[in-house]
Amino acid sequence: MKLIRWDTAHDGPVSEAALRARLTAQGCACDRQEYPTGTRIPSHSHDVDHYAAVVSGRLHMVMEGEALILGPGDHLIISRGKLHSTTVVGSKPAVLLEGFCE
Repeated sequence: MKLIRWDTAHDGPVSEAALRARLTAQGCACDRQEYPTGTRIPSHSHDVDHYAAVVSGRLHMVMEGEALILGPGDHLIISRGKLHSTTVVGSKPAVLLEGFCE
């Protein structure tokens, strides 16, 4: 699991367009997802590398015993086959861009 934090001094303001550009530049097909607060996605894996970029809201993600909180602009690279789970935390829904890279 590789976490990349958004740096507004370097990357500018967080926006869906900027996050989408970052993912597509890495060869990922992006899907926009919105999850209500409290949503829990149980442990699962993908057969391709997976990117999860937070547009708004906050996520608690766990992979192989390591837990992280992601906020706007943060994105996580999850290698194919790695089990991970996600919970939307806080009082706002989470909007994500999910990229699947071959």
